[in-house]
Amino acid sequence: MTEPPFRRVAIAGNGLIGASVQLAARRAWPEIELTTIDAGDALAGIAGADLVVLAAPVRANIELLDAIQPYISAGTVVTDTGSTKRAICAAAARHRGTAFIGGHPMAGAAKGGAANARADLFDGRPWILTPGAGIPAGAGGRLDTFVTGLRAVPHVMTPDLHDRFVGAVSHLPQLTASALMHVVGKLAGDAGLEIAGPGLVSVLKPNAPPRS
Repeated sequence: MTEPPFRRVAIAGNGLIGASVQLAARRAWPEIELTTIDAGDALAGIAGADLVVLAAPVRANIELLDAIQPYISAGTVVTDTGSTKRAICAAAARHRGTAFIGGHPMAGAAKGGAANARADLFDGRPWILTPGAGIPAGAGGRLDTFVTGLRAVPHVMTPDLHDRFVGAVSHLPQLTASALMHVVGKLAGDAGLEIAGPGLVSVLKPNAPPRS
């Protein structure tokens, strides 16, 4: 078992990603102290953490970044798990004393929520890190070690490059598929779906009973 890079980790957000970070971190380092703060919880629970993971949606993470400032110290490393990086990295640059390193685990599941969290969600998956200027010496290496301990594979790039790459390989295909499914469903209707294959039906009508 490797020495934990952080002894106290606070996770703000208890959805699929936040809860999976908690499970994966507990698997890697059973002895560390983990605190999870869900929406509406007191942010004072973050005080004393040497790593804060913002695991809410992108806009909520930006608001949290501002809200946690009274509760973090100069030695606290802050990261996030949002799918875009330019906006939050720009917001972090306004907090000159905050050691913020943007992050994005390229992992997910068909169903969200903490109930579907898994310790192995990040195994072998890329985890993009976007460090800003002025990060204290050693902060990037410690976060790299943390991500590796979750069994993900760290990749370092700029926020702009991240957003360009992820837009091309993730966001654009998802939007295209969603638009295609909408058009197919509208044109075919329920009658058309009667002759469709099970794969298409499962996407357009996920709650439909299986066909015999």
